[in-house]
Amino acid sequence: MRVKFWWAIHNIVAHPLFELLSWLRLRKLGRAIHDYTVPTTRCETPGGVFHTTITETQVSVAVDVPFKLKLDEHQASELDRELHRMAEEVLSPYWIAAQ
Repeated sequence: MRVKFWWAIHNIVAHPLFELLSWLRLRKLGRAIHDYTVPTTRCETPGGVFHTTITETQVSVAVDVPFKLKLDEHQASELDRELHRMAEEVLSPYWIAAQ
């Protein structure tokens, strides 16, 4: 099946189901369904080396980029904003679970 179709299934079915199961305190099941429906895709950052650190009070990710990033101030600000948004998207379920 095409990856594009699987993304639709993932977004239309798995995300709402994940939310409903989270409300019912079945996060593990919701996460399993969510993760199962994520299509396998090719690596979009070949050559990048990711360094992830996770502790009880901190999550950090650093990426060694295999080329020189040549960003002006506006581009750097946009990249910062987008990285922040993505981190919030990934981490927000943990805030919800902690409440």
